[in-house]
Amino acid sequence: MFEILGCVAFQHNAWLVAAAAVICCAGSWVTAHLFERTLDTVGTQRIGWYFLTALTAGVAIWCTHFVAMLGYESNAPVEFDPALTLASLLIAVFGATLGFLIAGSKLTRLAPIVGGGIVGLAIAVMHYTGMMAYRVQGVVTWNQTYLVASIILAVSLSAAALHYGVRRSKYSGNIMAALLALGIVALHFTGMTAFNVEPLMLPNAATNSAAFSSLALAITCMAALIVGTGLTSFLIDGSARAESGEALRNMSNGLLMVDKNLLIRLYNDRLMELLDISPEDVAVGMPLGQFLQLVGTRTGMDAARTQRIIDNHNQWIAQNGITRVEHHFDDGTIVSIACRPMAGGGAILTYDDVTEAREGQKKIEHMAFHDMLTGLPNRVCFNKRLEGDLRTAGEKGGQFALIAIDLNGFKEINDIRGHSAGDRVLVALGQRMEAVLGESDFVGRIGGDEFAVLHRIASEVSLVDLLGRLEKELFEPIAVEGNEILPGASIGVAIYPDHANNVADLVSNADLAMYRAKHDVVRSVCFYDASMDEMVRARRNLASDLRLAIERNELTIYYQVQTSVHSGEITGYEALLRWKHPERGFIPPSEFIPLAEENGLILQIGEWVLHEACRTAAGWEPPYKVAVNLSAVQLAHGGLPGYIMQVLLATGLQPERLELELTESAILSDKERSLHVLRQIKNLGINIALDDFGTGYSSLDTLRTFPFDKIKLDRSFMLDVEDNPQAKAIIRAVLALGKSLNIPVLAEGIETSDQMTILTVEGCDEAQGYLLGRPAPLDHLLESGQITLLDLKNFEALAAAGRQMRSQITPTSDANETPESAVKAAASG
Repeated sequence: MFEILGCVAFQHNAWLVAAAAVICCAGSWVTAHLFERTLDTVGTQRIGWYFLTALTAGVAIWCTHFVAMLGYESNAPVEFDPALTLASLLIAVFGATLGFLIAGSKLTRLAPIVGGGIVGLAIAVMHYTGMMAYRVQGVVTWNQTYLVASIILAVSLSAAALHYGVRRSKYSGNIMAALLALGIVALHFTGMTAFNVEPLMLPNAATNSAAFSSLALAITCMAALIVGTGLTSFLIDGSARAESGEALRNMSNGLLMVDKNLLIRLYNDRLMELLDISPEDVAVGMPLGQFLQLVGTRTGMDAARTQRIIDNHNQWIAQNGITRVEHHFDDGTIVSIACRPMAGGGAILTYDDVTEAREGQKKIEHMAFHDMLTGLPNRVCFNKRLEGDLRTAGEKGGQFALIAIDLNGFKEINDIRGHSAGDRVLVALGQRMEAVLGESDFVGRIGGDEFAVLHRIASEVSLVDLLGRLEKELFEPIAVEGNEILPGASIGVAIYPDHANNVADLVSNADLAMYRAKHDVVRSVCFYDASMDEMVRARRNLASDLRLAIERNELTIYYQVQTSVHSGEITGYEALLRWKHPERGFIPPSEFIPLAEENGLILQIGEWVLHEACRTAAGWEPPYKVAVNLSAVQLAHGGLPGYIMQVLLATGLQPERLELELTESAILSDKERSLHVLRQIKNLGINIALDDFGTGYSSLDTLRTFPFDKIKLDRSFMLDVEDNPQAKAIIRAVLALGKSLNIPVLAEGIETSDQMTILTVEGCDEAQGYLLGRPAPLDHLLESGQITLLDLKNFEALAAAGRQMRSQITPTSDANETPESAVKAAASG
């Protein structure tokens, strides 16, 4: 050891030794990290990196040796054999190439040690070949012990260096660099200790040190160039890898690239995380099949399933187009796999965790086809199932029943208990119905308080049994927030193909049966019966036609004269609505007016009648009154007074010429509110008549609480007044009541002269009936001469004046001006 140190200290130029050390350390560090990069590549790229690693290593080894040799002070003239010197360089490069190839081949576990040993032998052979090129004028002797020790040190340290180099740990590159540099230095200086020269010339003979220094500088520059090239390549590649690595790490999906030999060339951390694989278990160059077997083992797949996955991957890679599949793991994870084959062979595979996305899609699909409150299938889903069942039954035969269910009194539950209680009732009933259904049955919430059930009929008994269970559950009490709610339902049943052979008719027939059950006081379940339910269907169709009657100009107004009993003079006309259906002709008002009220059409129709009657009457001469009927629905509408005032202003009709007729039942539905609305209307100067008096409620309290302008005696009292003393007594009592209250009475239904005589004797004020005039359209009245129309220009001027006066009816009007006076002002122009 001391001899080696003495050789370094006393037999070498310190500056050149330092230069050699720098070359050795730099070259070893670059070589170690280039070798690490080589192990990360495959194919032709790997060959290129092997060559760059071996070239850098060989040049660094040779330059270290040569610069250190130039620093050796032999005290004798020295020359170098060019051929052997070049041969030593080639030995270093080719030996390093062979050693690194074997070390990185992974042929056996000992491959790195064998390869490292070859690199060490190459260093030794290079050194002693270079020593043979060292021609000194003196006698050379060798210490065999140091010579053998130098070779052993070179081989063992190089073998250890490459052994650590392939381990790919955090510090393996630095350890490899240190051991490789130590091996080069140990070989050189131990070998130089074994080298002894006895000069043949005088000690002061020239050794051409200046030339050696220049040569050393040139070699150092060459070493810097070669090693720097390797270092630059490594740094550029490292920067590019860092950028691509950062991109790979930030990818939301896993990435795997394989070459044409199905060896892994690239992968990212997301792939390891996604497939729950340790990064230490995967390396570049690993066969794809081995990687997939590792995935199968980690996820608990059996051998057969794993092999299917491997075969699938091989098939995808062999195809020309992009393949997209989804794999469902046993833990519920769903991974979307996309395979994109590359032109030169191999493929890029991406793996994306789509579990949350698929769960979100399932939720959206569930929301699209299921009711949010009860979780039952909604109308869309139910109709799809109905269409499918009908198609299946049509192809394979068989029967099934469509059961329509509508809850009774559900609106009252919401009004009394609140909507939260109503929701709980719906949920509870939905759960009850699901519990009693058979495996092939299907229940859905169609909307609001409507449900429907599909039942494949195995036998008549099975259907009856199901209906019994449903009926029982739908009528069982439900406890909600400490209160017991008694639900109920109306159930209609239509059977395919007995009652219909298509979806639309089957649904319609089940609904018809259900509506019949709703009006049946005894039964809650009704089967479709064509003879009974077709009346309901016809009523529905009529309601549909009524919606279009105004647009089609099918509605018209007839006028029936009202006459003074004492003088026989005309006092006014009542506007009576008529509907001429394009197919059925005239529809009785007793049929279509209730229909309009049930379907919410009465407001639109009532507004049209009021406007049309006022517009027509405004042009009459003489200026008779016009009476228009109001329904309970119109009276309940808060904007009625304002609308009437707008009609009067728009048409130019004086308010005292308008008389509104309504029944007591219309008032009593919300008496306080109704009377308030009537007072607002009366303040406009409009007359209010109590219609159909003597029937229905006929409460004297109503007459007491509101000052009516007229009482209309119902026509039923005039039917047998000539022969029935009781009827005559009632008429006499009503007339007496009217006189005592100072309210004129009009008797309806006058058809005979005897009836008119009785009214005259009893002191009735006005009369109306077929005896005095049948209802007729305006054209007939004009032809008969009962009324004439004002000059058209004057009439239009009157209406325009009314429209112009609208702006005067505002909150900023004169405080002393009442709505009545404003309307009168507009009407008078």
